[in-house]
Amino acid sequence: MDSLKRKRTQQRREFTTAADSFEAAIKSKDIDALEDAYSLISEIADNLQGTESTIRDIWCECETFDEILFQADQDRALEYRKRWLRLQNMYNKVTKPSVDNSATVEQTEICGILPKVSPSVIEQLRLKSIRLHD
Repeated sequence: MDSLKRKRTQQRREFTTAADSFEAAIKSKDIDALEDAYSLISEIADNLQGTESTIRDIWCECETFDEILFQADQDRALEYRKRWLRLQNMYNKVTKPSVDNSATVEQTEICGILPKVSPSVIEQLRLKSIRLHD
């Protein structure tokens, strides 16, 4: 288990570095850098989660089980999972289009990208234009 804990320590360092780079890419609004940073952090988070799971399973099978140490370990693992979920949410907000509730314009969150007009909005505008000319 010691070797797994050392591996996890290194993965946590990599995760923190990649997460910081991802957050910087979001601030830079460079979509290519953002995609690259997200791919990297996603891979590292998956590896870290697998190692965390293996350690948890081994720990639960140990005959000498220290509940306080186990809980502290699980709390620390939860911090990394929370940060990963927060980063995923940031990525989704930036890259996935959102629809305005008034059904006017579908917009993306990245600055500098023009909003996309949905087909239903185009049809509504066409119908309004026809009514104005009648």
